[in-house]
Amino acid sequence: MHTTREVPDRSLILGRTQDERGSEIQAGARAELTPSPLTLALSSLRGRVTARIMLQFANNPAALNFTAARTAILEAGVARALHRSEDQPVIVDMACGYSPLALHMAEHFPHASVIELDTPDVIIRRKRRLMRCKEYVRPANLVTLSADLSRQSLVDALGNRVPSVIEYTSSYLTREQMIETHRYLYDVLSIHGALVTFMTWQKGVQQVQAELRFFREQVGSLPGIVADEAAAAAVFLEAGFRHVEVLHPSRLAGELGLATPIMDIELLVIAWKQRPQSKFLPPDDADHALSR
Repeated sequence: MHTTREVPDRSLILGRTQDERGSEIQAGARAELTPSPLTLALSSLRGRVTARIMLQFANNPAALNFTAARTAILEAGVARALHRSEDQPVIVDMACGYSPLALHMAEHFPHASVIELDTPDVIIRRKRRLMRCKEYVRPANLVTLSADLSRQSLVDALGNRVPSVIEYTSSYLTREQMIETHRYLYDVLSIHGALVTFMTWQKGVQQVQAELRFFREQVGSLPGIVADEAAAAAVFLEAGFRHVEVLHPSRLAGELGLATPIMDIELLVIAWKQRPQSKFLPPDDADHALSR
């Protein structure tokens, strides 16, 4: 039987995410750097024009390669997080925005149920944009849900679905809010469940902010920036997760055959409720790993 703690106030912190403009710029940059019928359809003209202007001032290919590779690296993190014992896992892309991540995962993990979740307004626009893409064929294992998580708990939004992996962005929360949120998500996940997230890395931000306006716009004054790998892992361990891995995107990019060099602006963090048994990658080759 799946149970959760009585923490309605804690769950509503999940409503604090990137603003609409930031999501549009990211979608525009994705379409500019990795153009395809899908990325173009999911982006808006304003987002593409804004991103194009910002990217014109970028002279660091490693930073641009990171932006282009971000979706593929997140998907690799989800693949790593999946547990051997789950034949029909449930993967949740929380605050999916205008990213193609959920669509790619539904295609690449046909044994899984993949849920894309965002606010009602975003989901309406997302559906309209996908309708413009003639090449798009909706995967049968893709589920689209709309919910305002500042008003409704994630448990209520998911109904009777118990997620195996949740992917979400944590940098818009303070450290204390992250720990509270991770405690809540710990209860929402299945027994072998895991969280996958990018955390903004202080060293990476310092490397890129001075020269690229695009990343200054994206990073702003995010309260969730972490000083190092140990600090990134700690917010999950304090929330009760048993094993946490912190990976540098630059290393994963080489394994995935993505364009390099890649600047490690963010750190990829995977946190398991129990020590992992990954289907795709060995669990002990992370750049930084801690267990409780």
